[in-house]
Amino acid sequence: MAKNTKRTAVLVLGMHRSGTSALTRALNIAGYALPESLMGASEGNETGHWESANIAAFNDGILQELGLSWRSWEPANID
Repeated sequence: MAKNTKRTAVLVLGMHRSGTSALTRALNIAGYALPESLMGASEGNETGHWESANIAAFNDGILQELGLSWRSWEPANID
């Protein structure tokens, strides 16, 4: 019998403070692997986050190039 080498990636997307960290942790408890570089604890989440620090830094870099941050309300001007 051939070994199953298929892998599945699950990407959790959502707005800030929408439960993405809790959902990611629930998926982990169900058997899915967590990112290798987890975000650490913060004032808003003392137990830590379950999101990838590398992906968050990448997204922050894109926003910074657009003159925005994750706290920005205005739309991105990408003209």
